[in-house]
Amino acid sequence: MRIALRTSALALLVLTTACQSVSLPDPVRGPELDVEYTGTVSSESWITPPADISVQPEGEGFQYSVTVYTVDRDAARSVLGLPSLGPAALQVDRSAARSALDRLEELGLADPLHEAPIELVAGKTSQMYVINQTAYVAGFDLESARDAYLADPRVEVANDGVQVKLETAANGAAVATEMTIARLRKPMPRISVAGPGAPVTFQLPVFVNDRLRVTTPIADGQAAVLGGLPVMDTENVVLAFVFKPEAGPETDADQTAGD
Repeated sequence: MRIALRTSALALLVLTTACQSVSLPDPVRGPELDVEYTGTVSSESWITPPADISVQPEGEGFQYSVTVYTVDRDAARSVLGLPSLGPAALQVDRSAARSALDRLEELGLADPLHEAPIELVAGKTSQMYVINQTAYVAGFDLESARDAYLADPRVEVANDGVQVKLETAANGAAVATEMTIARLRKPMPRISVAGPGAPVTFQLPVFVNDRLRVTTPIADGQAAVLGGLPVMDTENVVLAFVFKPEAGPETDADQTAGD
């Protein structure tokens, strides 16, 4: 399903919480981006980290940086122009968006979950994860002991959280950003069945899985903001902030090497 997003100018610059009014930063404007979206409710998480996430692809790389935030839903709508709920993506001025997100963090309306530099190699994929792991009893294995059977619990791990995957074209001009969000419903449903001598109880995880994908050029000084999907049982949404870091000033050593 392809969703063409439309945002409208919003003049809401004051967020009222309880009896206190908080001045929000000026709205950050930017063109909307087309988002490819899929979602499902399943007993399986769409986030499965590889055994070794430290492996980096080889080749000439392009440097990017990714920060994953949770942001108050009303603040995300007022400041970033995102809809109240649902998939969304914008291309924005990096400095203005960073300043706005820093101000929201000071106000307690944004929380950076993780920030990481990512080196993209043309034709290959780089990714980052922000994962919660929850152990649960997935079932039982029957074991015989003399004249009796014992139910040995089988413990597995449920992964929920955020995965951001980036890939780029050969010249690094356009970046495909894919963000997957898996939210584990809690408490997990419990199922009791007849066991050897006594009932046994196991748990069945239920995940709300969402995946957003957008492809856009990210020029120097620009950033892509995508997300807008809710955090389970809160008034917050998840955002990914993707940009190219500024190159540092050339040092005397660099100049000497160049000469």
